[in-house]
Amino acid sequence: EAEAILAVLRLVEVGQLSLLSSDILIFEISRIPNVNRKSEATSLLKLAHMTARVQDNTKALSQQIMMEGIKPLDAAHVAIAIQNQVSYFCTSDDKLLKKLKSLTLETNTRFVSPLELVNEVTE
Repeated sequence: EAEAILAVLRLVEVGQLSLLSSDILIFEISRIPNVNRKSEATSLLKLAHMTARVQDNTKALSQQIMMEGIKPLDAAHVAIAIQNQVSYFCTSDDKLLKKLKSLTLETNTRFVSPLELVNEVTE
């Protein structure tokens, strides 16, 4: 899995994938107590091509996603991804991924693991 994550980051660096940051992600990173981890996470955000802002309807969409068993911050990340019409929402959280793949919400966003993402974009 770690190799797949590094492969995703390489694909971002060479422009084959675009990384989307968000207000929610910045907030979440700001709460990391370990200074080194926070610094590393902040550095990764510099690879993002844009930062998505919370929109008026983000909360409503997040609540709809939470009704399907997704935790609040995860739901906010998913809502922002859907609102920004991202092609892929990539997570290494297997439990979250399983729930996301069974969402009844209609969206064009595909929910994938790092390995699935690498396989999809390099085929």
